[in-house]
Amino acid sequence: ASYVHDHLDSAVDPMVFVGNGNGRPVSAPSPVRQLLRNLHAYRAAGVAYVLTPAGEALPESGTTFSLVFRSPSTWIYHLAGADPYFTASSPACTIRTRSRYAVQLSCPTPTLLVRRETDLTGWRAEIDGRPAHLQRIDGLFQGVTVRAGSHWITFDYSPPYIGWGFAAFAAGCAWLLLAGAGGRRLLGPQRSMSADNTASP
Repeated sequence: ASYVHDHLDSAVDPMVFVGNGNGRPVSAPSPVRQLLRNLHAYRAAGVAYVLTPAGEALPESGTTFSLVFRSPSTWIYHLAGADPYFTASSPACTIRTRSRYAVQLSCPTPTLLVRRETDLTGWRAEIDGRPAHLQRIDGLFQGVTVRAGSHWITFDYSPPYIGWGFAAFAAGCAWLLLAGAGGRRLLGPQRSMSADNTASP
């Protein structure tokens, strides 16, 4: 929310980020004006496409927007110059992206690898199979400092406290099994007694 307000649009509801809706003040600059004012920040966040209501024209040129799709309800523009998902602080580095979770980085000097993924608790990084320290970049994205040479950097996510969740699930299952077994034990003698009572006069 802070990143959206500080870099992209100071008036938008950062939880939904849909332009004019959800109580945007009438006195605030329009979403289009905020977009054009903050194009550098949008590119730095890796934004490559912008959706507008049908008929909402954005300035088209080789260095800004080009209309790539239109439907009765929506137009989609491509924004030129968006930063890629992975970037390195040194322009001398070579980045070979295998997926959003794995990249090969070759650099003549130590560098900072930036991954444009929200830095949430639960993300981990490894360099050549060894744990690496994840840094927060620009208050939102992930960064890893990588020494000179050629290295594989991988990223993995597991929800925080997932171990406690599994433990609670196992305890709940065990309780259900024990409660079921105890109920059967109590019902057993009652059934045999009723069978005895009806067997003979």
